[in-house]
Amino acid sequence: MKDLFNLHKFYNVDIFNKSSKKPYNRGRSFGYQILGFGSGVGAAAADYTTATQKALFGFGANGGYSAVTNVVNSSGVVATDTSGVGTGRNYLAATNFGGDKAIFAFGFNDSGQLGMSNLVSNIGVVSADVAAVGVVRYGVAGSAYGADGQAIFAFGYAGTSKINTKNLVTNVGVIGSDTSSAGTGRNNLACTPFGDGQAIFCYGAKTGAVVSNIVSTDGVVASDQSASGTRRWELGGAGYGGDKGVFYGGYDPGTGNSFGMTNLVSNTGGVGSDVSRVGTARSYCALASYGGDKALLAFGYASSLLAHTNISNLISSSGVMAADTTGVGTSRQSPAGVGFSQSA
Repeated sequence: MKDLFNLHKFYNVDIFNKSSKKPYNRGRSFGYQILGFGSGVGAAAADYTTATQKALFGFGANGGYSAVTNVVNSSGVVATDTSGVGTGRNYLAATNFGGDKAIFAFGFNDSGQLGMSNLVSNIGVVSADVAAVGVVRYGVAGSAYGADGQAIFAFGYAGTSKINTKNLVTNVGVIGSDTSSAGTGRNNLACTPFGDGQAIFCYGAKTGAVVSNIVSTDGVVASDQSASGTRRWELGGAGYGGDKGVFYGGYDPGTGNSFGMTNLVSNTGGVGSDVSRVGTARSYCALASYGGDKALLAFGYASSLLAHTNISNLISSSGVMAADTTGVGTSRQSPAGVGFSQSA
């Protein structure tokens, strides 16, 4: 097997050991995303995950760093671009909080690693930048958790290190200070809510086997657990079905290609084995919950096309992914996706 420490270099970046001035993939180069940057969305308890009717995809990169957003209605239709508010960046994270609102945080652009956040109202209005709380970083993931609309951002790449730092977010959108958490430091992983107020971080850029970390209803991150599925990063995650989650896509460190498989997460936090893709495989994508119990995959980089995309795919309440829908919104990589609004 090829040495994974030497396979994923781009723009002076070795994702295992070094920092970068430009972790942004252009053309045939490959970068790595937050995942999901993405991003997990909504809270896991029924009052939160299943209540988010709309979704929002924001920020990303394609020939430059963008703050553009795209609203998704309760039927899963992606709207055209809305001019951006806040600093353009990619490799950021987003999460629902308070049941019907959202927050984008962290990221990367030509200025380097970032720590600002942007609140999103329950009608989808993105606020101006708020100064950083906690260590600036990118490749973070986030999710809501608990019964009262709290949220968590955790892990990422800070300075020249992969970290396991977490920042808890209150149900009014205030990001707390840094706290060390359990789990192997890594970046460009994904997170999704599951069960009744829990969340799970999984995958990401690290050496060794695939691991996951469950977040309790009190925001405590558990130690590493072995997880099923192919090792990868630059993927997305979101809740669906009211108490389950899904991870999709990612970057293949062995070939430089985009993965297209999904891994479903049960309501007890078990990560399922790989399921073959439907539609165009891509990495640097984002997922978000919408419609009460469904999810949407959107944007990303397709190695088969050697291009950034605006492709989207609906994911049903039973976790089944639909065929590609294309043509809405600016094609880009490494945005973040999040559910918001309890009104259709």
